Amino acid sequence: MKNNKKTKRILIISGVSLLVLVIILRAIGVIGGSNGLEVAVEKTIRRNITETITASGKIQPVKEVKISPDVSGEIIEILVKEGDKVKAGQVLAKINTDIYKATYEQASAQLQAQKANLANTEARLKQTEAQLLNAQLNFNRQKQLYEKGAISSSEYETAETNYKVAKAEYEAAKQSVKAAEFTVASVEASMDEALKNLNRTTIIAPLSGVVTKLSVEVGERVAGASQFSPGTEVIRIADMNELEIVVTVNELEIVRIHQNDTANITLDAYDDYTFKGIVTDMAISTINTLSLTSADEVSTYEVKIRLLPSSYQNLLTNTETPYPFRPGMSAYVEIITKKAFNVIAVPIAAVTVKTDTATMKLNEVVFVVNKDNKVEKRNVKTGIQDNQYIEIIDGIKENENVVIAPYSLITNILKGDESVTIVSKSKLYQK
Repeated sequence: MKNNKKTKRILIISGVSLLVLVIILRAIGVIGGSNGLEVAVEKTIRRNITETITASGKIQPVKEVKISPDVSGEIIEILVKEGDKVKAGQVLAKINTDIYKATYEQASAQLQAQKANLANTEARLKQTEAQLLNAQLNFNRQKQLYEKGAISSSEYETAETNYKVAKAEYEAAKQSVKAAEFTVASVEASMDEALKNLNRTTIIAPLSGVVTKLSVEVGERVAGASQFSPGTEVIRIADMNELEIVVTVNELEIVRIHQNDTANITLDAYDDYTFKGIVTDMAISTINTLSLTSADEVSTYEVKIRLLPSSYQNLLTNTETPYPFRPGMSAYVEIITKKAFNVIAVPIAAVTVKTDTATMKLNEVVFVVNKDNKVEKRNVKTGIQDNQYIEIIDGIKENENVVIAPYSLITNILKGDESVTIVSKSKLYQK
């Protein structure tokens, strides 16, 4: 009795499973259709394919300078505002000069004192030189008299001693003059440095451009730049005539981008316009260098695209806003990496990957419907692709019917040699 119940249960489950399978197969057209599976096809024709890489980034000037003062102090005057056009050498801001003026005046006073001291030592040198000359003449006379026996040895020795003393004093005076000259030169250098620091309290523009940022207010104290510190940023100036967009791409995309590739650029601020650009720089090192040890993370690289002024000349007619773009504006770029003209192409969805059971290799395939409404599996070699179509280098010819839908049928069910019914794509998705 138990065996009969168990057998009955198995038969019921098998029957339900078979019924569900029949319903599924009927729904996708494997059974119940007059001519098998229903598919949508598209005739292969020759097209022009443009391969692109899309990315987003921000507009920034090619040349932008962050200006920091060379000396520290309190900002007492700012002579520009954000958006102002400035020329190289124009005064931008001023720092309180009191300390630097006092330092300069002190150095100037010290220089005068040291110059007076130098004059004294030079006068002393001339005096000792005259004394040396006199002592030398006297010594020479005494020496001749001593050799003739006209004077005593003590008189001769006195003349000799006086000569040596005069000579020593002369040498000492010469060294004093040199020391005084060095001191004057040192004080002059200090005074020159004090004058430079005094002049550095006036901050000037190193290049012509537009003030893109003011970082301080009048009354704030700023730190001067040094070899150990960049100092306090006061003003930022950019050359708005040359702009670029900085974007990031992944490691699979960076190898397809080349110097001087062209790009189409769109901006949120000007959504009715498409601007042109050119790739000028591609990073060698990845941005995420700190995570290189992670095998799962995809590396990203920075790419710079120069915005071509010729593509936005029509926006430069407004004299009130001579620069239509501002640093930091969002931009979207489509970098054109390759083009193929007059090539056979099919919709991307028509290409799938199948395993060759004989070689266990993965092959790219498409399914072609022949004149008998039978599916043929074709191994193909693909080339570049755009957003819709992919180039077929080998495997199919022009004017063949390639299966383009449904996608689940292409990837999971079709094997080749199935009977199919060709319907329109719209009818296919009405079911």
